[in-house]
Amino acid sequence: MRLLERGAVGRFAEGFRRNTSARIATTQQLAPDIESSSEGYSRRFIGEAGEMFLERQESIARSLIASLKVRPTSALDVGGGHAQLTALFLSLGLNLTVQGSAEVCRARIRPFEVTHPEQVTFIESLIPGALPMRDRGVELVSAIRLLAHIDRWEDFIDECCRVSSNAVLIDYAPLVSWNLLTPVLFQVKKRIEKNTRPYLLQTDRAVRKAFERNGFSVTKVEREFFLPMGVHRALNSRKLSERLESPVAGLRELFGSPTMLIAERNSRGSATSGR
Repeated sequence: MRLLERGAVGRFAEGFRRNTSARIATTQQLAPDIESSSEGYSRRFIGEAGEMFLERQESIARSLIASLKVRPTSALDVGGGHAQLTALFLSLGLNLTVQGSAEVCRARIRPFEVTHPEQVTFIESLIPGALPMRDRGVELVSAIRLLAHIDRWEDFIDECCRVSSNAVLIDYAPLVSWNLLTPVLFQVKKRIEKNTRPYLLQTDRAVRKAFERNGFSVTKVEREFFLPMGVHRALNSRKLSERLESPVAGLRELFGSPTMLIAERNSRGSATSGR
């Protein structure tokens, strides 16, 4: 896997990153979480396929958090206006701060502020940019559905690590997967999903290195699906999708996408080690 990432595939990744960065700059004028916090974005998860995506995502996030050596009591959900993991964090008893780039990102969080007024707080700051929190100010930082839409994603990981005293939970679109065909299949995916956005791909090695330079180690990794999510959306049948995914569970662990991981601060990890 690492040989693939260092060779021709790695060179492909860099070329694809440059091309996609230009598309993101021209097509996505808003901060990435403004789109993912919108009502239109939430409609992407209506139906059997969408519900399956959210349930799989929550199940993996729960498993990753449960694997931590130290159970967190506080969390910062960066760009969490989509509210996809809010209920999970609250069920774990975490004091939750949800960060969004604008007030509009608060819409899906307000019901939780009403039902859990002492447990949920919303703060506003632009993504990407400095998070309005002191160094190691929260135990767990979560950033879901963001990394693929931030050009300088390494800097973003630096900032997440800076404010975390314990662990960082992220997801990303791995290069070594069906995503290798993204340049060819993106328009097909767009026809199926209607409102899909340009996205960046990362190699597992590059993501691990971004955490390591901040004094963190990736401690657990899980992958969501082997088949492209566009295929599952087109089928829109949980039963059929599960039947197709079951025989390829081993391949999913190697080549599945999206990838979710949790990284823990080393006992002597610094707030940020820079590049």
